[in-house]
Amino acid sequence: MAMLKSGDVDRFVNQPGDKYSIFLVYGPDAGLVSERCHKLARFLVKDATDPFSVTRLDADEAGFDAGRIAEELNTIGLFGSAKLVRLRMGSKAQIAAFNGLLERRAPNLLLIEAGDLSNKSAVRVAVERADFGVALPCYGDEQRDLPALIDGILRERGQKISADAKTELIGLLGSDRLLTRQEIEKLSLYAAGKAQIESSDIDAIIADSSALLVDQIIDHVFSGNPAEADHALERALQENQAPDYLLSSALRHAVLLRNARFQQEAGRSVADIERDSRIFYKRQAVFRQQLARWTIDALENAIGLLGDGQHLLRNSKINNRTALSRTFLTIAVAARRTRDRQN
Repeated sequence: MAMLKSGDVDRFVNQPGDKYSIFLVYGPDAGLVSERCHKLARFLVKDATDPFSVTRLDADEAGFDAGRIAEELNTIGLFGSAKLVRLRMGSKAQIAAFNGLLERRAPNLLLIEAGDLSNKSAVRVAVERADFGVALPCYGDEQRDLPALIDGILRERGQKISADAKTELIGLLGSDRLLTRQEIEKLSLYAAGKAQIESSDIDAIIADSSALLVDQIIDHVFSGNPAEADHALERALQENQAPDYLLSSALRHAVLLRNARFQQEAGRSVADIERDSRIFYKRQAVFRQQLARWTIDALENAIGLLGDGQHLLRNSKINNRTALSRTFLTIAVAARRTRDRQN
């Protein structure tokens, strides 16, 4: 059995080993849950975007058959290697879906993405008690965690940050990992080419046109404006915006909308969601329109398309402009069709 403390989870995610076959990633910080599931999936299988290696299930969708979990976990892959079953469920996970799964180790791996589970949650207790199961809690970044997060993200990009700038940045960041990472990456992009980020960079990014341009692309895509999205994309690429950053930003926005829809359906007000998600007041009207237009299923499809787009950027021989445009336009056209049906 294994129940890691919150502070030990990052170390485990970076090197999970092969002791466990069932991973429960849960908590109120949906951005952090999503990020850690993504990291684990990349470690557990060779190609996390390969449909032959990864099967996605949603326990919260209507008519879900819990028997599919056992079926997928015990089905040998096409080439004999272990598959990964990714199961998404909210905070009301039912133990019925796991009957028999925790009695013996299956040949395939199970990665569960869940909401906030209490210490009495039947699923959480069952996974923690299983010899081959591990539970990974994900809570919002506390002030003491932010310095390490900032240093880690910037280190990946070959950058450092001065002590004064780090103190200022910590004061501006919230507790949601998804949004925090996005803000740090924006700062890194603005200061591209600089070995050390200073306070002046943080002050300047508030008025940085390149950061605003990224928001424009995302809003046009998810608002159903394909022509405007393509025009903004062209401008961004001319300004040397990194294609993988543009795609990652769109993916984070899709996850943000999906999580917001879950919260809305659970009874939370849009105003509370906007406050916790730190939606800039000038974008709140557009955010509300998108929230009303996109269904959870449609957002799941968009997340899948953006994941495929990342795969294209890394592996395809077509140029980045074509890969980005194809992905963004597909999503924008889908949003436009939905908008037209609603009007």
